[in-house]
Amino acid sequence: MCVTILTTMRRYLCYYAHDHLDFRLPELNAVASLAGINTLTVVDEYDHRECKLSPFFLVDLPSEACAVNMAARSILMKSVYELWGFGSTFGALVNSLREFPSARTDTFCRPDSSFKILVETFCKKVPLSYKVQLIDKLKFLPLRGKLQLTKPDHVFCLFQDYGCDPNSAPSDPYRWFFGRLVVHSQREIVDQYSVKKRHFIGNTSMDAQLTFLMANQAKVQKHQLVCDPFVGTGSILIACAHFGAHVVGTDIDSRILRGTGKSSRAGENRTRGPDENLRSNLRQYNLESKYGDVLIADFAQNTWTCRPLFDAIVTDPPYGIREGAWKIGCRKGEAYAIPEHLRDGHIPSRKLYPLSEVLSDLLLFAAHCLVLHGRLVYWLPVYRADYQPNLIPTHPCLTLITNSEQVLSKDTSRRLLTMEKTNEPTPETHLCESLQNKWYDSFRTNYFARQRMKSDRARETSSSSVS
Repeated sequence: MCVTILTTMRRYLCYYAHDHLDFRLPELNAVASLAGINTLTVVDEYDHRECKLSPFFLVDLPSEACAVNMAARSILMKSVYELWGFGSTFGALVNSLREFPSARTDTFCRPDSSFKILVETFCKKVPLSYKVQLIDKLKFLPLRGKLQLTKPDHVFCLFQDYGCDPNSAPSDPYRWFFGRLVVHSQREIVDQYSVKKRHFIGNTSMDAQLTFLMANQAKVQKHQLVCDPFVGTGSILIACAHFGAHVVGTDIDSRILRGTGKSSRAGENRTRGPDENLRSNLRQYNLESKYGDVLIADFAQNTWTCRPLFDAIVTDPPYGIREGAWKIGCRKGEAYAIPEHLRDGHIPSRKLYPLSEVLSDLLLFAAHCLVLHGRLVYWLPVYRADYQPNLIPTHPCLTLITNSEQVLSKDTSRRLLTMEKTNEPTPETHLCESLQNKWYDSFRTNYFARQRMKSDRARETSSSSVS
C-alpha cells in the first residue's frame, strides 16, 4: 500500500494497451484506490474523453510509490512514466521540458548513469529515420550519462499522439509527451494464466484478462474471502487467489465440480482424468493454499447463512447460451402424493432458472452476505437494441460503481457491473421494481431468434446459389 503522502502532487502518464477500452478508467480508479488514493485526479485538458481510443491517461499522484503500486495491479496498463513535458506542438513540448524543475531531473542525469530514449507513436507509423531525427532534437536535455540501448539505468520515451483515426492521421501529432519510465505493469500474467494453458477447462471458462479485470474491480486483496456462486471451472477464483484472497464457490453442476464427463477441449473425444478439477487449476499456479472449498449447491436455495461473510462476490451468472441456467425443481408440477424430495432414492430434478430470478437472488445474496463496503462484480448480458441504463438491476443496499460494456456482436454485449454494499439490509428492504420485469429473460429469446434468422438467411443464400 502507498503510505508516503507528499504535499505536492506529481504528474504521471499511464500508457495503456489497446484492449477493452471501456474498462480502462474503471480499472484505473480501482487500482488507485488499492494504492491508497481515494480520489484520483485525471488531468482534464489531456484526459481520455478527448479520444476514447487514446492510450494516454495523465494523472496526478502523491508519490512514485503509488504509481508503482498501481502498475503492479493493472492488467490493461502497459507502463507508467513520470511526465517531464507535454504540448500540442514540438516547440510547446520543448518549452515545457525546459521549465521542468532540475531538482527532479538531476538524479537521473548523472554522468555515472546510462540511458536510452524511445519514440512511440499512436495511430500512425513513422520511419526509423524520423525517430532518430526527433531524438537528435532532444540533445538539449541534461542527460550527461552514457547512451546504452541494452539494460540502461533509465529509459525515457517521446510519445506522439496522432488522434483516433488511422485513415486520416494528420501530418503532425496532436499531442506530444516526454517522460521517464517508472515501471512496467504485469501484463505478462495474462499469458501465464491463459485458458489455453489451463489444466482443466469447461465450455464457459473465462478469458484470463477479464478475470483479472473483475478481481481488480472487486478490489480483491490479501487475506480476504471471495465467493463465486456460479463457479464453473474456477477461472474467476484463480485470478482472486493470485491477488492473495482465500476463495470459495458453489455450482449446481456436480460434473464440473468433480471434473467428470467429457473433456471440453476442441478435438478431444475423451473423458476427463481424475486430476482434472477446479482444485487442480489452483494447484497448477501454486495457489492451492488459497482454496477454501466448493459446494455442489442450488444458488436459489440460500445455501449460505445470511450474514456478512464475504469481502467480495465475483461471478459470471448463467444466462442459458453456452450452458443452461438451472435450479432444483419439478418441471411438470408435483405428480405424486408424497413430495418428490421425501421419496427414497430421490435425485433432484432441475428446471430452468430465469435470468431475472438469478439476478434477484444474486443481489439479495450480496446485500446479506457481503461485509459493509464489500463489492459485487458480475456480468449482465444485454440485447443492445433493448438496453437502457435505467434497466440495470438495483438494490437499496447496493450502490452502482461502474458499468462497462464488452461488445460481443452487432446485436449483443455484456456489461460488467460493479456494486458496493453501502447499507445493511433490514426486514423492510426489497429489490427495486426493475427486477420484477422480464426484460432480462428476453436476452436468451432474442439471441436464439437472431441465430435462427442468420441460419435461415444462410440456407436461402445457399439454395439460391445452387439453383
